[in-house]
Amino acid sequence: SAADLDRIGLPEDDARRRAVRLQNPLTDEESQLRTTLVPSLLGVARTNRSRQVERVRAFEVGRVFAPVMSDELPIETLHVAGVVMRGEGGLWAAPEQPPLFFDAKGAVERLLEALGLAASFAADASEPFLHPGASAAIALDGRRVGVVGELHPETAARFELDAPCAIFALDLDAIVATLPAPVRYSEVSRQPSVRRDLAV
Repeated sequence: SAADLDRIGLPEDDARRRAVRLQNPLTDEESQLRTTLVPSLLGVARTNRSRQVERVRAFEVGRVFAPVMSDELPIETLHVAGVVMRGEGGLWAAPEQPPLFFDAKGAVERLLEALGLAASFAADASEPFLHPGASAAIALDGRRVGVVGELHPETAARFELDAPCAIFALDLDAIVATLPAPVRYSEVSRQPSVRRDLAV
């Protein structure tokens, strides 16, 4: 809903505000196609925290929609987003833990490494829902493909999140477009090679 975009602090001129509206929505909360996965993941984190789940690790792979002309179908792109939260930890928690930013950044690095890609990270992702001092833009071959960072305290308060939270969001279609060419192989011969021919 438009209220979700307000909660993550998107400015009025942000392109993600121009959502495709449904003609016959079932509810007002689901009256438009989503332009980002972030609000739904923060809702998942809030639901888990309200049920006393201390450690939350969740992700979603889904389509986001961008409008084009009024009489054309919207552009659909496949995205992945993830959220990482840790609670107080109680009596047996480690006294010093690294910032959550590095947990989320590590998840992104492992994902891209599994695809054979190495991303570059630039400080300050310039996203209103991320903390400016603990966020980064993710780029492949000079093209921005996502963001990672800790949640801005104001956004956390609007989603009623009472523990540190970090999120990442990636454009999977843009990542697939930068993948190297597939490795070609030839089938291994079923006849073993012969190094010595001995006739007796």
